[in-house]
Amino acid sequence: MKVCNKNFPLLWLAPVLASTMFSAQTSASENFFEALSSGKVSGSLRLRSETVDDSVNKDAHAATLRTRLGYTTADYQGFSGTLEFDNTSVFAGQDRYAPETPGYAVVADPRVSELNQAFVRYQSAFGVAAQLGRQRIVLDNQRFIGAVGWRQDDQTFDALHTRYQHNNLTFTYAYVDKVNGITPAFDADVSHHLANINYLWTPALNSTAYLYRLNDDKDTLSADKNSRTAGVRLSGKTAAGAATIQYTGEFAQQSARDFEADYWLAELGITLGNYNLTLGYENLGSDKGAYGFQTPLATKHAFNGWVDKFLNTPVTGLQDIYLRGGLILGDINLALAYHRFAADYGSADYGDEFNAMAQWKLNKNITTGLKYANYQADNFSADTDKFWVWAELTF
Repeated sequence: MKVCNKNFPLLWLAPVLASTMFSAQTSASENFFEALSSGKVSGSLRLRSETVDDSVNKDAHAATLRTRLGYTTADYQGFSGTLEFDNTSVFAGQDRYAPETPGYAVVADPRVSELNQAFVRYQSAFGVAAQLGRQRIVLDNQRFIGAVGWRQDDQTFDALHTRYQHNNLTFTYAYVDKVNGITPAFDADVSHHLANINYLWTPALNSTAYLYRLNDDKDTLSADKNSRTAGVRLSGKTAAGAATIQYTGEFAQQSARDFEADYWLAELGITLGNYNLTLGYENLGSDKGAYGFQTPLATKHAFNGWVDKFLNTPVTGLQDIYLRGGLILGDINLALAYHRFAADYGSADYGDEFNAMAQWKLNKNITTGLKYANYQADNFSADTDKFWVWAELTF
């Protein structure tokens, strides 16, 4: 079981900084303790069953319960604090999955007990905000920086995270010295610099530029873990009669040691009433078959199919042509998607994938869902089926 008990400089600096700031305000100690005691408790229980048939290992079945409890203080002279604890446990003895039981297909929800978030936040009256400590960081659509909220143990960062907002301009910078991954295998001591600037010109034009410099402190030679990615993203929406048309275009270039690879995204979508349909093309490029464009901090489950065959981009790159649709029926959300995968370098066809999901919001606190994903392999990996059933209570 993963238990958080190590010294992480930015994480443990947060409470020290908080106590220093608050103790300097001794004349207002009553207001300070009132802020501590009048905060908000939050929490959730998420029970999920996941089955996996990957055509290689024994069929997996994982039943896991994620329990989360958090507390955020009230504001005190612009400062507040957040603590959040997580526990993921096996439910009803259903642990026939790796890494819990070797020989079975992987379900990336190991037993975990940890301090998930612990940060001090400052919000000024001039649009400047800063968070110091362990926290989630989500940028844009999470294609490069995300929280991986689908997994029971999400991804957090020990970081100094700053943001400036003024009218339609948002600038974000974060320095990260530890990544706390969805399993212990993805934990890493790092020196990451994340910069992102966004400007909303009109609803029809939203522009973003970003620069992400990733450095792994221990594995300094791995191109997958040490890279520089710079990119631009344009998106927007406009009315077309009773419908709304959405578009997204994005380009990024990544350099890693002696390699370079490009990223392209083009999407066109339409929403009409409760229906939506999107056609997209995503290309994670290759450097002549020696290196594929990587997104190690992304919420990868949301991209390139729910089977998660392409969490690491193959060295020959990845082209993903996809069509997805959705329908809202009252409190029920339905979603379908089809992906066609191929190499960027060479002519290999990787395979096809079909995804389907139904999610029902029973009330403001309870959500249930079903999800299915089927990958049919051509020249990459093996046929795989995954099926999920879940229920979540939030408070």
